[in-house]
Amino acid sequence: MAGCVEDCVLLYAAVANQDVSCSMAGEPLPPPQLPQPLEMARYTASTGLRPLEGIKIGVFDRWFNDSDGEVLSCCRAAIDAAVAMGAELVPIAIPELELLRVAHTVRSRERSQEKWMF
Repeated sequence: MAGCVEDCVLLYAAVANQDVSCSMAGEPLPPPQLPQPLEMARYTASTGLRPLEGIKIGVFDRWFNDSDGEVLSCCRAAIDAAVAMGAELVPIAIPELELLRVAHTVRSRERSQEKWMF
């Protein structure tokens, strides 16, 4: 999930929707400097640069499209920006996904019960 403890703190703060106010040294962390894909896409379009040339982005449309409209809109904008920078969008399929989901659920329940057995 992360390359260092501070990255974990940032990830946790993002997931928890909280401000990050501590670091390993006890001082406040600076706000995260996140990439701006839409600005980068506009820049590369105007300069002709394609820094993502040769990169493939796989999207499982069945689940990808089954998300909140606002989330889907933001994700589509990010994918469009990556494509504008040279990435290739590749639709993917996950064979036997329902069978895998059921197997995972069964195994998770088994492990949960094992934990509480003496």
